[in-house]
Amino acid sequence: MTTRLILASAVALALPMAASAQSALERMEAMSETMTEMTYTALVAEIPALQGNLPSAEWDAEMRAAGECILDGVEDEVGEDGVNEMLDNMEAAMATATPEGLMQGTFQPALPDGITDQQMQAISNECGMVEIMMMRMAESGAMSIMMESGQ
Repeated sequence: MTTRLILASAVALALPMAASAQSALERMEAMSETMTEMTYTALVAEIPALQGNLPSAEWDAEMRAAGECILDGVEDEVGEDGVNEMLDNMEAAMATATPEGLMQGTFQPALPDGITDQQMQAISNECGMVEIMMMRMAESGAMSIMMESGQ
């Protein structure tokens, strides 16, 4: 699996929403940070040179702004009930998620009716979430290490 696809998948899966913007953003942030850490664990297992060279999984103001944009986009597609359903599904799936499952693509929380995986990815891309993650990987040197390793 390519680095960009791994990161894009992790980001897209880590973007569930909730009804209220504040609580939704907090929940989304916490899940995203957890999933990013899990992804990093799997990446280091495959490429030990990444140890100590991965960017922080913690969100900053730029990530929160992208998260708010995503919340708005998803609510436009599925409404408040759909956002709550997606967030609940994500939290349930997180209970059994593993780093290996993330890397193998077996972590697939159900999306509510009215939104597809492609729509979620498009919203994430439009809001700049994937770009932010890719920039962080480049700035930390992790991207170069991954390219050198052939991953």
